[in-house]
Amino acid sequence: MHSDQVGVHLQYMAALRASLGGDASAPATGITRNGTVTLTRRQSAALPLDGNDGSTLFTYQGRVSIGTPAQVFPILFDTGSYQFWIRSKGCTTAACKGFSAFDGAASTTYAKSSKPADPITYVDGTAVSGSFFTDTVAIGGLAVEKHLTMEATEVVLNNAPANDSAGIMGMSFTPAGAPKTFFEDLLAAGKVPAAVFSYYIDASERSGALILGAIDTARFSGPLAWLPVTPLSFGYLFWQTPMTAVSVADTKVALPSTFKAVFDTGTSLAAFPQTIAVTINTALGMKQLSANNTAIFGMPCVRGVIPNELPVVSMTFNTHTVRLAPSDYMFVSASKGMIYCVSGFQGIPETGSADSVQSMGAILGNIFLRKFYTVYDVENKRVGIAVANRAQKLTPELVTATSNMSPNGTASAESVGGAQNVNPPQQPLTKNAASRSGGASLWILQLALVAVSCSFLYAV
Repeated sequence: MHSDQVGVHLQYMAALRASLGGDASAPATGITRNGTVTLTRRQSAALPLDGNDGSTLFTYQGRVSIGTPAQVFPILFDTGSYQFWIRSKGCTTAACKGFSAFDGAASTTYAKSSKPADPITYVDGTAVSGSFFTDTVAIGGLAVEKHLTMEATEVVLNNAPANDSAGIMGMSFTPAGAPKTFFEDLLAAGKVPAAVFSYYIDASERSGALILGAIDTARFSGPLAWLPVTPLSFGYLFWQTPMTAVSVADTKVALPSTFKAVFDTGTSLAAFPQTIAVTINTALGMKQLSANNTAIFGMPCVRGVIPNELPVVSMTFNTHTVRLAPSDYMFVSASKGMIYCVSGFQGIPETGSADSVQSMGAILGNIFLRKFYTVYDVENKRVGIAVANRAQKLTPELVTATSNMSPNGTASAESVGGAQNVNPPQQPLTKNAASRSGGASLWILQLALVAVSCSFLYAV
């Protein structure tokens, strides 16, 4: 999430950022340098995620190519922002040293843009500035020509930890006058069959997928509950929906009538305004562990095992309620020789404009999202949510949903009006491979993404 993302080590525009490691010049796991598969027009692409050691604080990045010939970079996929920027070879600030960077002079399709690029400032003080350019951008074989991207010539991290990501690809809605997202440009070019993308994290917490243009019905059980996306005062921006209730066992947490929740793949934890976070964590028996203005809560963790007897946390979105067990909202982290069971519900300062996330409500990051399969329906402006089937090896069963999908209510993907079932060959997908369905010109491309853990600095 961009200017409104918060926390302690949250990846990218936040105080909670994941510290990523690895060689950005090396081939991504599951794809060879010469193994890019050319995909057909109007396709769905499933982009498998791969990453951490199971210690929960994760952020996702994958290989995106820019230019001709292609320059390949590790890029973060973020439903909490819309901007796409890449470090430039011309960036001379300390935060660019040692990172992979885009070289426009090496691309025959590169062109500078006269459109002014506004600087981006983040909650933790991180700042990015530069200029726009156009060039071919691709994920696997899904390519957009002359995609408008910010070439960052200055990146200032301040106190935020560095990572090996070369930039971020936003996947939220774009405000009027702003550059379209990569996915929006794919839609405009007719290169994906439906205006949806979907997301899951499997049980290993090392992998999952971002699926462009389709829904994988093998990856969730029961029906999808469709939650309406609500606009800000100036229009649609975040994947946000009303959150009408939160309870911890029998304790009901008071929420403002206008409270919203943002579904944000670029955030690690579930961030709530400070007073609400204190209420939730007090009911859970947690103590505050952090000494900064973004509150982290937890408790000593015997042998690093999350206690099963902790209460269930329930969240209601309009009339749809989800329930989180301790293993869904807690994680284990070590600091100063001690092991802590840490709450995924963090507190953030209650400041900001009427349209800021802090004022709107909660930011539901990966610690919340990992339990669910989530569908982001651009055309109908809604989020679909269902309990995920998190088994590590499943044969995908993709549905390409159309505009005939009912804009309200609850429906399974299979029963949605106008949906087309498109099943790939009945065999597990393997690394360095792509699968094509027999009659639907649908490809599933293996793209590796990286998710790694980060460390906390506790003051206890």
